[in-house]
Amino acid sequence: MRLYVISSPLQLINAIEAREYFRHSGRDVLLYIYSKTKDLDQVKGLLDKGWPDVKYFRWNSFSRLFYPFILYRTLGKHTIERVYLGYPYNIRAHIANTCNTDTWLLDDGTFTLRLNKDLGEPQSALWKAPSLADRLLRRRVGASYLKRVSFFTNYDISPPQGQSVVQNKFASIKSQIIAQDSGEHVLFIGSPIESLTYPCEKLFLELMKKIQGFYKGREITYALHRLESIHQREAQLGPLGIRVVRFETPLEVAIYEEGVSPYEVASFVSSALGNLHQIYGISARSFILPEESILGDHKEAITKLYNDFEKRKISVIDLDR
Repeated sequence: MRLYVISSPLQLINAIEAREYFRHSGRDVLLYIYSKTKDLDQVKGLLDKGWPDVKYFRWNSFSRLFYPFILYRTLGKHTIERVYLGYPYNIRAHIANTCNTDTWLLDDGTFTLRLNKDLGEPQSALWKAPSLADRLLRRRVGASYLKRVSFFTNYDISPPQGQSVVQNKFASIKSQIIAQDSGEHVLFIGSPIESLTYPCEKLFLELMKKIQGFYKGREITYALHRLESIHQREAQLGPLGIRVVRFETPLEVAIYEEGVSPYEVASFVSSALGNLHQIYGISARSFILPEESILGDHKEAITKLYNDFEKRKISVIDLDR
């Protein structure tokens, strides 16, 4: 049996890709950790027939304390030969340490890039010892297991401990795509830059006006990030003539489900930019956030993302040059 532990629609897409890439004769079991009903609704629309067993785990004030006891039957009842994780901490770390088996990490946005950096830093908070509460509640959340995991990733990384890396080329999604002629509009992929930059709202409007000028009258559709407010963005972008939309599934899937065929995809810092470029061959462009405006703890991660875009032959544009 192989266990896939995910907690977002994008992680589910990558879990399906891993399931199809690493086909085997055994059973595939999906464990979906969720907090809100809307999270559950989003992922159910992406489930295919390849999961003979899907388990749901509600993350709340009770389960976050006592998950070792709640999961005991699931983890102890079966022989688990491999675990795939969409995120490596807390309950996922407990699952990896309890199963103590072949463990693979799946992409979750740009997190893989940040984790790859932390793995090479001995003083990183990643390696902190489990707390007294963790030990008393039997939560096995130590991260030392990460030194021997493998990566199934869309990023070009070289883990510092020499962990195995297999490239996720989105072969499963690609096999379902019907070629379409590209349209005339630009699909701009949103980012919650308010949490990344200062000043936030003023900078966002300044950048979007410059981007509008860059495309010289071409229609722009702004696809919201799940953390962005549609009301806020409509108020900001409506006067610029930029339409704001929210897709119910990750863009990697929504593009073919809804027949969206843009002239180009663009963004500030969205990982979907690289994925869409690879899956659909759509022209892609990233616009740089001014370095002096990026909050300190995000600077290195954003720089790594821009470097990754350049490796993929995605244009990275400085609007002030």
